[in-house]
Amino acid sequence: MRRTRTDLLNPQFRRVWRGYDPGEVHAALRELLNEIDALHVTLEAQKRAHDAVEARLSDQRDCENAINQALIAAHKVAKETRHAAQEDAVRIVRDARSQAESIERQSAERIQQLQEQRRRAVRELRALLRSHLERLTEEAIDVAGPGAAAGAPTIVSVPALPVTPEPPSTNGA
Repeated sequence: MRRTRTDLLNPQFRRVWRGYDPGEVHAALRELLNEIDALHVTLEAQKRAHDAVEARLSDQRDCENAINQALIAAHKVAKETRHAAQEDAVRIVRDARSQAESIERQSAERIQQLQEQRRRAVRELRALLRSHLERLTEEAIDVAGPGAAAGAPTIVSVPALPVTPEPPSTNGA
């Protein structure tokens, strides 16, 4: 059974002939009670300090957990970002290659069209030159006339014809 302060201050002892001096016993008890009171105060202060440390420790653990969760989330985001960037890079390269192939095809087609236009222009120019040559040949024969002496040199004067080349068509026709 736990005794109270009052019980300790007023102890009941049996009186015996050769016992301790009751005044000294009471004084010793008072000193012990004062020490116990001081120890209780110290104990309460220590409990409060302990509770404060526990609270700070709990806060620190919560903070540590939050930091760990943030690090995990940041790692996950970094991994996802890296993966997305790699996918974007692959897509960009694939699109660039596709565009390059398309440009190459279009360029090759355009080169073929231009080469065909050139061939057509050369054919048309040759035909025009042949036509003019034939006309000049006919006019030279007409100018010499039927009564010209055989083998006699004939001087033919051909008027200059204005030549204006047609620009090549750009529509591919």
